[in-house]
Amino acid sequence: MKRHILIGIVLLGVITNLKLVAQNQTLFYTADTTSIFPNPERGWYFSYTPYCCDKTVTSGCNETPVLINGPHDPLIKVDLQKLRSLPEAVTIIRDVVKIQQWSGDIPRARLDQIQADLNTVRQAGLKVAWRISYNYGMDLGEPCASLISRHLDQLRPIIQNNADVIFDIQLGMFGGSGEGCCNSFLINDPGNNNEWSSLKTDAIALYNKLISFVPADRSVAIRYPRYKYQMMGWINSDVQAHSAFPAAAVPLGEQKAFDGSLQARLGFYQDNFAGDSVGYGFFNAWGQKDRDFTAADSRYSLMEGELSADTKYNEQMAAAEMEMFHFTAFHGLGNNNFDPDGYDGWQGASDAWKKSGQYDVIGKKLGYRFQLISAAFPISLSQDSLFRMNLKIANDGWARIMNPRKVEIVFRNKSSGNKYVIEIDGDGRGNRLWLPGPGETKTLNISKPLPKEIPVGEYDLFLNLPDPYPSIHHRPEYSIRLANQNMWEEKTGFNLLLKGLKLEGPNKKKNN
Repeated sequence: MKRHILIGIVLLGVITNLKLVAQNQTLFYTADTTSIFPNPERGWYFSYTPYCCDKTVTSGCNETPVLINGPHDPLIKVDLQKLRSLPEAVTIIRDVVKIQQWSGDIPRARLDQIQADLNTVRQAGLKVAWRISYNYGMDLGEPCASLISRHLDQLRPIIQNNADVIFDIQLGMFGGSGEGCCNSFLINDPGNNNEWSSLKTDAIALYNKLISFVPADRSVAIRYPRYKYQMMGWINSDVQAHSAFPAAAVPLGEQKAFDGSLQARLGFYQDNFAGDSVGYGFFNAWGQKDRDFTAADSRYSLMEGELSADTKYNEQMAAAEMEMFHFTAFHGLGNNNFDPDGYDGWQGASDAWKKSGQYDVIGKKLGYRFQLISAAFPISLSQDSLFRMNLKIANDGWARIMNPRKVEIVFRNKSSGNKYVIEIDGDGRGNRLWLPGPGETKTLNISKPLPKEIPVGEYDLFLNLPDPYPSIHHRPEYSIRLANQNMWEEKTGFNLLLKGLKLEGPNKKKNN
């Protein structure tokens, strides 16, 4: 009995209650329902964009660009680090990577600068939504498909060597600001009052080439639902009129989710969010059918986007819209140089959201927000026993984790500080289905052998949710913090489960 009392005292401030059931102890943890704190691969994001705006651009493979502004200045580590400490707790930037319309290859110096920017993102502990653009502004013009293809070949090693800090790739390239709309790679549909366009076959080929360069564990976000229908072959390319919603357009379900297929990897970026009743063209093709498809598909595919200058249309329903479409990340904080008024409509929209109480709701619920409710542990543990634990976790966010995530139980010896880790692969899909989805509460059952080399002694026990890439696996900025009080250990990125767990010598008869 004295030992049980001692455990309860040690855990004071970490749990709200402790009860003993058979040979287990169940701990209950206190939720943090108010804080907005940095967590990787979710939340508000900040955009670094080229100098605006290109007034005259040319098209073709043998022409020299005229009056085209350059890319943004090189990224600076201290500026990126400041983003994490903003009230919005930013962990993602969007980098619109401008590729000038050279008639030949991208110069080595430009490629080196693109890589240097990604190095800076890594050093700062952030991730990047990455978009290729040939102009900035809505004037038209970019190289022909064969030259863009050559440029993609040059960019391939940069994309593949930096997957650790790539949050997603936005499939843009052509069109105004690399937005994937409004240019010669598209066919306008006169039968639908030119209100929406479709991808030409060379546009689809370029997108497929870019996708083939992106590591299979990363999402690629496309501009419109109808583009996804085309990329999947559910509607034909180079056909102007599409009168009927494609019968083959079945939203993702759990069976195909995160399986590495094209459908699973094709998410969405909704530029001009809530600009009007159809999201400024996002749902123009089939209206409510597009909305229904996207709402269902985004339960398992990525949704992110940015503000519309005309968001007043829906400023009172922004949070409800984001919840419906399972938004993971959203841009609206301004562009470059920390200019809060630098993005169209941001000041008015953010003021309205703050007045209605939506602003903090959005900040907390974009993406995932995991909260540990309880955990059941064995009262005693010996070296040759299985470690059995049940974790009851809720996801109070609007989306699942979209990129793979490791799950680790960490034993840290109180005397030596040495750490011993049990790794868990709950679903073979980067734990993206094993961890709870939006609005879900799940009990995660763990039964694993202890690490062979772990010595007897007293241990603190942690849950760690780190990035799986070795280059950033041990960086605390890339580990997930639970929405609980008094659990987060900032120096390590660990979440405290239990203090003072005693590990005894072998006792096979007792423990097995």
